[in-house]
Amino acid sequence: MRMTASADSIVQPLTVPETRQRMRDILPARAQAQGEALVNQALARLRLILKGSPALRECDVTSIYSCVIAAFGLKLEINSPLGHCYAIPFAGECKLVMGYRGLIELARRGGRIKAMTAEAVYEGDEFYAGLGTENRIVHRRVFTKEAVPLIAAYAVAWYDPDNYQFQVLQRHEIEKIRAVSKSGNHPKSPWTTFYERMAVKCPLKRLCKLIPQATDELAIALEHDDRYETGKNQDIPRIPLPDGTDLLPDGTPRSEASLSQKMKAGATEQSGSPEERLRREIEQLIGKLPANEREEAAGKVAQSLGLESIEGLAKATDVDKLVNAADWLGATLGEAVSPAPATTDTPPPAADDDIGF
Repeated sequence: MRMTASADSIVQPLTVPETRQRMRDILPARAQAQGEALVNQALARLRLILKGSPALRECDVTSIYSCVIAAFGLKLEINSPLGHCYAIPFAGECKLVMGYRGLIELARRGGRIKAMTAEAVYEGDEFYAGLGTENRIVHRRVFTKEAVPLIAAYAVAWYDPDNYQFQVLQRHEIEKIRAVSKSGNHPKSPWTTFYERMAVKCPLKRLCKLIPQATDELAIALEHDDRYETGKNQDIPRIPLPDGTDLLPDGTPRSEASLSQKMKAGATEQSGSPEERLRREIEQLIGKLPANEREEAAGKVAQSLGLESIEGLAKATDVDKLVNAADWLGATLGEAVSPAPATTDTPPPAADDDIGF
């Protein structure tokens, strides 16, 4: 049974010199000079993020580290009011998702882009997009007392006041992009809760792929975001947990892990043979079950171990079967004491606050 790690136990490995060095090593070359400072900033930011997001603490721990250090490698603030980028829980993994402000920040760093904007167009607005050699946009917003449908979105990048580039997408084109998003129609997806911001992000991303780029930072950010939207592996380097940390490799707090979890992780610290320790754990788990469930659970455990009854537990010597029985009891105990819905394919939530797409 996987335990949710605390914020402090997740951050603790980052205080180990071995882990800090690994984080510095995967920073891009342009960020290496500030490596130690960036790691310190990432650690402080991570602690705040985790304290405010229990769902994130249930993600694979190494994916959390990787997303945070990837954001600081791009010199972007993660899960902050600046709205640069976000660490989002998705199917047990932490994913790095770009905010539109982060894309604008990266686009302007090259020096060629002086300003960028992204806007939504609503039914009733005066809107004209002259393409080809005309190359101009006219948009006058008509304010109404009631909400009206979004019909298009556009983004503009200025090189100077008389030299600019833009992209326009109609509503049906935006919907095509939403259709390929892994979480486009989920009720908690930002596509549902922040549709306008996701809509204006679409032409902005398309424009960002066309403008001159002095560094590869913007391209990397766009690649991370595209892979997230389509449900692909983001291919961010993982930072493995070093030996001696407070977490097992799966992110379970060592002090709260079951014996079978510790054995699988090679982290057993109790006295006695493996068989003896597992038999004790099975007895303890059965004792923690509600009284009306103990007899049935004990019978199933005995059957899985090839025993006539649980009274013969001392005769069980197959470590693999004992581990499986302990795991099954742990899961059963979790369901009996604190039932919770499965989250095997949880899309990104709207977030604890405005995620700023």
